[in-house]
Amino acid sequence: MLSAFLFPALTAKAEGQPPQNVLVLHSYQKGFVWTDEQSGGIEERLKGAENAPVIYTEYMDWKRYPSQENLRQLYQTIKLKYHNIHVDAIITTDDAALSFALKYRQEILDDAPIIFSGVNELGVENIPDKRNITGVIEKIDPTRTIQMALQINPSIRKVYVVFDNSESGLSTGKLAMDQIASLNQGLELIPLNRLSSEQIVHTVSGLSSDSIVLMTTYYSDSTGRIIEFERFASELGKSSRVPVYHLYDFALNHGAFGGSLISGKIQGQTSAELALRILQGERADELPVVTDSTMRIVYDYNELRHFGIPLNKLPEGSEIINKPFSFYETYRTLVLGISAAFAVLVVFILLLLFYVQLVKRMRSRLEKSNERFSLAAFGSDAVIWDVDMSTMIYYFSDSWYELLGYERGEVNESHGGWREIVHPEDAEQEDRLRTQHLEGRSSYYYAEYRMRSKSGNTYGFRPGARYCAVQAEGISVLRDRWWT
Repeated sequence: MLSAFLFPALTAKAEGQPPQNVLVLHSYQKGFVWTDEQSGGIEERLKGAENAPVIYTEYMDWKRYPSQENLRQLYQTIKLKYHNIHVDAIITTDDAALSFALKYRQEILDDAPIIFSGVNELGVENIPDKRNITGVIEKIDPTRTIQMALQINPSIRKVYVVFDNSESGLSTGKLAMDQIASLNQGLELIPLNRLSSEQIVHTVSGLSSDSIVLMTTYYSDSTGRIIEFERFASELGKSSRVPVYHLYDFALNHGAFGGSLISGKIQGQTSAELALRILQGERADELPVVTDSTMRIVYDYNELRHFGIPLNKLPEGSEIINKPFSFYETYRTLVLGISAAFAVLVVFILLLLFYVQLVKRMRSRLEKSNERFSLAAFGSDAVIWDVDMSTMIYYFSDSWYELLGYERGEVNESHGGWREIVHPEDAEQEDRLRTQHLEGRSSYYYAEYRMRSKSGNTYGFRPGARYCAVQAEGISVLRDRWWT
């Protein structure tokens, strides 16, 4: 009874609680593909939760405005906008946002737990205070991509690495080259960060088949010019004589050959899942930092075709984008099921045709046999009777009706009515002789009796017959034949 009274009260309290608030702080601008993918993954997961929190989103635009003035203005903006809003969790994407949140969360963001996304291993190692923090590491590990590249082209000896001279670019480039060197494959690593964008394009346009290009992050060249990643990646892909591998999946459809790619959307989804667990009561620093499960092995069909790479050279289970629609591959189970059913149907039809032909041949032989029998019976003036002992239905040949003058069914002859036209003096003897034969006391049935015709004349019959039992589902069939 106590639980019955408490439950409605608890439910009412839960329903009366205000929704929780999550601040999503992005390092870069809206429209930047990597940021948009993380943002999309975060919002998709948070909005799909049973008790969806209220989402607030801010963009630092750090790639275009990496200045202290930008930080001062952002500080004032967030302090003004959120002084009356209790922040329950902060999700940051990439390094700049994480640094800002760490510096100011206690002062202007209610000391909320932080869930980071898009930060590499070096960035996580350098976090000074890991209290109430967890997140998803942007694990820079091109080794799987290089191994797959060697599987496709075992003659590779040189890897040209593209990265910029920003803090994150140098960090990413160093991590990538260190990881490749750890494979001990004797590969020569050639960094291109000291070249301008035009020089990089020119360099890759003259590479030999023993080389590949690995592009990491590239948003400014050696001259300091800001570079639009998608445009430059597309130009690089078109100019390069060898496949251009990438670290991030947002380069797909922009000249990326493929590889084991970091997915911004998966990063965002995973960080949002951690945030939801924290909102439900778990502490951030008790949740382990996620270091894997944010990669996807994917290749661009158009690039594979351009370089003449067959699909069977790719690792099993690889995702292929831009592949022409194939009804068979899309509906493989359905196609195989229909094909199997069609094959069974064809076999059934062939068997049916075989049996139809067999029945036709049997019918033809039977018709010829019946024809010969009819001619023989007609020539001998025979009258033929036949009775099925399981149903006691009688059959009389045409000559019987012609002789006695009755129409079919006129005396109910098929159901035993023929006995009514047997001469009374002969009926008892006919029945006795038939009974003896059916009981096995005689090997042949032979009798003499008279029958009355429709015109009143009497005809004498000397029928002879033998018992013919055909077993069909336990039913005995007797066929008797009489001849005049």
